[in-house]
Amino acid sequence: MAAIHRRWFLQGSIAFGATSLALIHQKAIARNSIYVSNAEEFFYAIGSNRTIILKPGIYFLSEISGESEQDHARFEPVHDGKELVISKVENLKIIGEIDDLVSLIVNPRYANVLKFDNCNNVEIENIKGGHLPELGYCRGGVLFFRNTSHVHIQDCVLFGSGIWGIEAIATENLTCRRTIIRDCTYRILRLTDINTATFIDCHFFDNRRFEMVMVRSSQNVEFRNCDFRTNRVDTNWNDSFFLISESEPVRLIDCLFRDNEADILIQDTRLLNMSRTRFENNSFQVPNNTAI
Repeated sequence: MAAIHRRWFLQGSIAFGATSLALIHQKAIARNSIYVSNAEEFFYAIGSNRTIILKPGIYFLSEISGESEQDHARFEPVHDGKELVISKVENLKIIGEIDDLVSLIVNPRYANVLKFDNCNNVEIENIKGGHLPELGYCRGGVLFFRNTSHVHIQDCVLFGSGIWGIEAIATENLTCRRTIIRDCTYRILRLTDINTATFIDCHFFDNRRFEMVMVRSSQNVEFRNCDFRTNRVDTNWNDSFFLISESEPVRLIDCLFRDNEADILIQDTRLLNMSRTRFENNSFQVPNNTAI
């Protein structure tokens, strides 16, 4: 009887192992990973239900022909060139193969680096994105989302935009982890009509000019363990660090503000809730009636 039990157990284990391997194989096919090594390959790989893995290198998106078009990607004109628009994709992952060695670059200063429109479940990981050789001016941001849901940004560096590192409009469930936004000409972030945006372990530094964080008509916006350093709001404009309107209060939890310049932190202190947040050597005072 014991031998029968052992044989039954072994047969069951083998069957279970075969089933598990089959499931793993099916998942690997479903992921549909595509490796690319230049900007044109990246452009034509864009689509739903796939992972695009970018090999180390610099991808100059502006060098792709402006007439290039496919079902889910196209170029639209901007003042000084064109910008890439990704639309109507689901379950798309864009991942740099090796940390800190993949850059998506655009030359037009008015162009967003990547613009997503009407998309669902987008992940961007291990990517540097920005403007070269000149920093962006007046319009071009780095990542732009409109009518998009379930956005995941992780371990990225977003730099040199003309306006902000991330702009999201009519978007829900945006999560940004361990990401740097730096050297943006006008601001850090702009969030409009947002339902749930969470920034965790992010670093924002050397951004300048107007209000650093703009939130309008949004709810459930939170910064957790984020670091704001050496950002500068031009005092000639009498702007605050945060501009929040028609929204639920924005939450700051375990954040640090150090060496920032602005006239004030925020106009309406009721729109900012803070917990265990520190302020060191900033030019503005923390309002007495703001909870910390």
